[in-house]
Amino acid sequence: MLPPRPLHSVMRLTTGDYLFATVAYADIFGYPLTEDDVYYWCIKKIPGRNIRARAIRGVAQRNYFLFLKGRQRIVDHYTRRRRISKKKWEIARLIGYRLQIIPTIFLVGVTGGVAVHNASQRDDVDLFFITAKGTLWITRLLVIVLLDITGIRRRPKDAHVSDKICINMFMSEEALCIPKSEQDLFSAHEVLQMEPLWSRRDTYWRFLQANRWVKKFLPVAWEIKQVGRNQHPKISRWYTRVARQILRWSELPAKMFQLWYMQKRRTHEVITDGVLRFHPRDARAWIRSALAK
Repeated sequence: MLPPRPLHSVMRLTTGDYLFATVAYADIFGYPLTEDDVYYWCIKKIPGRNIRARAIRGVAQRNYFLFLKGRQRIVDHYTRRRRISKKKWEIARLIGYRLQIIPTIFLVGVTGGVAVHNASQRDDVDLFFITAKGTLWITRLLVIVLLDITGIRRRPKDAHVSDKICINMFMSEEALCIPKSEQDLFSAHEVLQMEPLWSRRDTYWRFLQANRWVKKFLPVAWEIKQVGRNQHPKISRWYTRVARQILRWSELPAKMFQLWYMQKRRTHEVITDGVLRFHPRDARAWIRSALAK
């Protein structure tokens, strides 16, 4: 796992080191940064002029993009991926709009490569959900049914997943804070890179406030993100509240059914009272190795 504390708290680094580390982290994902991006995602808050006033050792520049020396090909790759991501964003928005019919969803967000416009043609679209209290499992079941009807859900054994929807994480409004054991640079990026398609009851803002720890790792990104709110739809109608209450009665049967169904299919899932996380593998290990290099 990546260091549980910010880099500057475990070693003495120069401004150039912070800038290099920021570019190096993005390079792991084949993601070149502009000077503004480097300032935004920098691991330590520094004056923006410092990025322009000094050369970053080990970093080259092309067409306004910064990248590790010898890695200029990722600029061309990123240009293609931006075009590809545009189509995937259209899919995400369409599905997100349809999911508003489920009253127990408080937020739908885009994560992964699509969130930062860096998805390849073969990539799926990762969606993140925050649910109303006591509706984690029934919400997941309703999302699965809706996506299966449209035929767009990524299934565990699918060989071709391009443009399919991967419902990889559900979080209850009671458990918005990332566990302390996972509060690292990787999770800080995941929190701040997530782009909400819509949210109810100020849930996006509440999610950010619950994860204030991210500012230790990405202080500028935190300051900019935490002032934003996504308040759609703004009002929870009486019939929506009634529907949520009715669906809460189905929570236990929905949980028992899904756990029974997954019994012989369990791999690396994380299942707690407030979080359901379904990833083929934990990215922390290989990201730590790549960043160390």
